[in-house]
Amino acid sequence: MARIALILVLVLGPFPVQESAVEVAPDTPQEALLEAAMRAAEEGRYREAERLYEDALREAEVFDPRGPGLAQTRALAGRLHTTLGNWGRAEALLSGALRIYEEAEGPNSLDFAVVLNFLGDLRRAQGEYREAEEAYRGSRSIVESRLGQDHLSVAHSLEGLGDVHRRKGRFDEAEEFHREAWRIYEARLGGEDPRVALSLNNVATILLHQGNPDEAEKLLRRSLEILPSGHPERGNVLSNLGVACRRLGRDAEAAEFYREALELRERLLGAEHPQVADTLNNLVVLYFEQGRYDEAEPLSARAVAILERALGPRHPDLARPIENRVILLRRMGREEEAARLEPRLLEIEFHLRRP
Repeated sequence: MARIALILVLVLGPFPVQESAVEVAPDTPQEALLEAAMRAAEEGRYREAERLYEDALREAEVFDPRGPGLAQTRALAGRLHTTLGNWGRAEALLSGALRIYEEAEGPNSLDFAVVLNFLGDLRRAQGEYREAEEAYRGSRSIVESRLGQDHLSVAHSLEGLGDVHRRKGRFDEAEEFHREAWRIYEARLGGEDPRVALSLNNVATILLHQGNPDEAEKLLRRSLEILPSGHPERGNVLSNLGVACRRLGRDAEAAEFYREALELRERLLGAEHPQVADTLNNLVVLYFEQGRYDEAEPLSARAVAILERALGPRHPDLARPIENRVILLRRMGREEEAARLEPRLLEIEFHLRRP
């Protein structure tokens, strides 16, 4: 089988799928392993996908040590490791893929552009927003110059840019990026594709930040209708639905959505993944507002501990859980513990605002 160009292997949430209408049987063991790994990731079987990618890498390193097969496998495996929070491994794999593509095809090739998108995803997860934005903009420029403004890889860049701007508090700009990505996906793939569902979730996230839970809920319920049960990205949608319901005063529904999101994320990603901490923090806010401080406190402690272990002590994603914990501890009369945490918030804010 001729190698499928990486530009045709696009990202659906944390896993890649092929944008080709032609089914081609794999010719080599490496290609068969790569195909199996991609399918396992698509179905949320991340640990199996990780093992299959490692097997595919070993095959490629023997039979294609400096070729495009190895570069493609490194890029896709690196993307998966970003999702799993294995950033050191993701960094090594993505850097290796970029080196091969740059030497073989040049820094303006389409394959190079796709790996730049993957690198943007890694930098965004690490809280390195300036570097993430540079990677997304570089990828977008290459693809638009070669394939036009409506290519699916451009939509991926737009999604990344939208999330970077959201994390910086630039919600109007973030909404523009996400709505444009939604338009591209819907025009190219139709209204029932999972990538459309994820774009709906992204726009809804911005609407929640902008104080519009009613409209956000509509988009989130539509997103949930599109995504099949067991889809790995349902956790994000369920968690956001919980936020919308809480803000609309429907606490029982919110709690149910949070619990379902937590179960799905723990099962697919493991109990120590940052997305698990995200859902725990949402439960902390709900319990706090209900006056259930004793139930909220251990969840708060667990959320902060997970993020510290996974992301390091200065990652921006720690700011909100630590802030919530400070407020909770003060409400519980544990002033000394709260005071010890406050300098952490200043350190994180300084790190986030650096040039």
